Amino acid sequence: RVQIAQLREQLSELTALKDEEDSEVSTQKKRNTELEQTLLRVSAVRQSAQSAADLPKIPPVLDSVAHVADRGHADFFRLLEGDGRLVRDDNDEAEEYARKFIQTRAASQSADIQRLQRLLKNETSTADNLKMELAKALARVNMSNTLLQKFASSSAEVQQKKAIVANLTLLNERLRRRVADLEAAQRDAVHDKDVNERELQLEKTYADEKRKEVRVTQQEVQRAKHLANMSVTELRSELTTMAKTQHEIKHLKAELLARDGALASERSAAVRWMHDLSVVKTRSAALVHEAQVLRRLMRRSAEREKHMREAWKQDERRFHVDCVNVTTNSEQRRRSQATISRLRKEGASLRQQVADADHVRKQLEAMVREAGTELVEARTQTTRLLNSTTGLKAQVTSGRNFQQRLKLVAETAEKIRRNESSRLVLAERQVTDLRAHEKEYTKEIQHLKDALATSLQLTQA
Repeated sequence: RVQIAQLREQLSELTALKDEEDSEVSTQKKRNTELEQTLLRVSAVRQSAQSAADLPKIPPVLDSVAHVADRGHADFFRLLEGDGRLVRDDNDEAEEYARKFIQTRAASQSADIQRLQRLLKNETSTADNLKMELAKALARVNMSNTLLQKFASSSAEVQQKKAIVANLTLLNERLRRRVADLEAAQRDAVHDKDVNERELQLEKTYADEKRKEVRVTQQEVQRAKHLANMSVTELRSELTTMAKTQHEIKHLKAELLARDGALASERSAAVRWMHDLSVVKTRSAALVHEAQVLRRLMRRSAEREKHMREAWKQDERRFHVDCVNVTTNSEQRRRSQATISRLRKEGASLRQQVADADHVRKQLEAMVREAGTELVEARTQTTRLLNSTTGLKAQVTSGRNFQQRLKLVAETAEKIRRNESSRLVLAERQVTDLRAHEKEYTKEIQHLKDALATSLQLTQA
């Protein structure tokens, strides 16, 4: 029964573990979907980075007034109405300024491309880490499934053993009742035999007394016949002797009455003694039965102690496995915390990058608004800059989505940590319960040993 209870507890624990594994599998599936989405985003970012790298280095629109006015050349870019030719022929210096500005913008765009490449590398590393975690989770799920299959087979064996034990208990109960009936019939037969022997003995003593009385009466009749044939003197002498004999007879009758009372008291004492003897016999039989029961209990307790030791060893092995699992779970928790901190740092860097991108976008929009309708090249440059701003907007949205995914990863890591802490608390409770059961079993075994010793002393007495 203890093993069945332990197996039921283990079944409940395994079902709880399976539920946890199912929840982990569902979360891992969600992670897989998120991973696929991130991979798609990474591929999109990679394509955008490749396209950005393939684009030619486009110089920004020159601020014709403020940029040149700082250098004292405001009259270089005073335009005519209509065709956009310069008043003076100073195009060399203007081209020098434009070339320098184009070089600075090309350097900034190469820095942006390098930053996007680093972001792509980080995304690929996070994807690889998530794939490794998925493989570990699938291995754990497979192991839990094998354990559940083993437990199902063991539960079927336990059900068969339960049926066998139930049949054996029924047979044992029937045999016990039959033995009790036979012992009661044997005790009744012995008691009836003793009562019949006592009654026969009393009848024999009563018949002997009656025979003695008949002999006395026959002797008196013979004396009376003899007296009828005797003379007066002889009659007188006989009368005196008869008076003496009558007096003696009275004394004898009194003695007989006293003896009858003594015999009655002896009979009652004998009856009480026989009753006490039967009680002692029944007690001795009960003590012998108790000794047999105690011997069986000692054998059962020894077997139970053996099973308990085996169960304790199994529980120790299970606890060792749980400790190993807890240590592995703690290592996984530390790794998950490290990944969470790393992802948080990456999120902070991404937020900074998003802020920088917003700042750059604002600057570019201001430059586009200020450019206006100055030159045809400026119009083409503005269109290309607008395309680059759309790419930056896509990067901003992807960064926000990545931040949301970071939040989800942090929440799942917190759930995993809570599950591991609850499993650790459950393992500690199981250990305390097993130790308490061990103390109770040791007390019960000591009590049975004391009872066996007392029963052996009583049987010896």
